[in-house]
Amino acid sequence: RPKESAGYIMEGDIYALRKAWVEAERAFRNGIKSAGTPDLAVRLDSMLRGRNKVAEANKFTAEWLTSHPKDFQFRYYLAEQAMAEKEFPGAVRHYKAILEIRPDDAVAYDNLGTAYGDQGRHEEEIASHRKATELNPDLASAHYNLGLLLATAFMGGVPADSAGPGEIIAIAG
Repeated sequence: RPKESAGYIMEGDIYALRKAWVEAERAFRNGIKSAGTPDLAVRLDSMLRGRNKVAEANKFTAEWLTSHPKDFQFRYYLAEQAMAEKEFPGAVRHYKAILEIRPDDAVAYDNLGTAYGDQGRHEEEIASHRKATELNPDLASAHYNLGLLLATAFMGGVPADSAGPGEIIAIAG
């Protein structure tokens, strides 16, 4: 089944484990040509960045996004990378792009709220977490994040996650 990504991923991963980078890159690129799936794009981009081939990775990312404008999975990867690198405006940009593709994606709203919060944009943070809880009432992380925000606001700016349970009860009671 040459049009499926699994074989190319395994081949590339095996080469990468052996630190045979040229072969790993070739396997991922061949897979992208043949199967063109986001998981292969993520593997290639991650490998390039991990080997400090940032310019090549940026070029690949731009080409991938241009040729796959509706690919939300690769954008999730980019958003998570931006969050890990504390590049919060970039994360916001990627989460917003995901929401243009998938406007009912509660996880994207929850993560967007976190990215807003890391920039001190608390009104947008609260609105994003609220939207996430509306879209998916079972999304525990959105309720947790929203609860912390509201408790922090209630406590006059004292971070709720740094206060002990007794302190929150005393203030709320």
